[in-house]
Amino acid sequence: MSEPHEIQALSPTEIIVGEIWMEALQLDSINPDDNFFEMGGDSLTSMMMLFRVSDTLNMDMPPDALMDAPTLREFCKAIDGRKFPTSAETTEEYSI
Repeated sequence: MSEPHEIQALSPTEIIVGEIWMEALQLDSINPDDNFFEMGGDSLTSMMMLFRVSDTLNMDMPPDALMDAPTLREFCKAIDGRKFPTSAETTEEYSI
């Protein structure tokens, strides 16, 4: 008899971003520990997905965000930890 797998609840950010990832990758489901690139994501798909996440969460997403955090769980932890600035913070930083 195999051990039952522990089911971890998704955070609100993982739910929102997970839906965006599934749409971008044309998948019906996603595991929080799946790697975006191993699931078929490429540079163009990642840029489109980053734009959607940025727009949805009002955050500026650096182009290399997925390289630093390629799984849904890591990516969302970076967002929740405010590793990426909000659009307002970036605008203030670069205002003339």
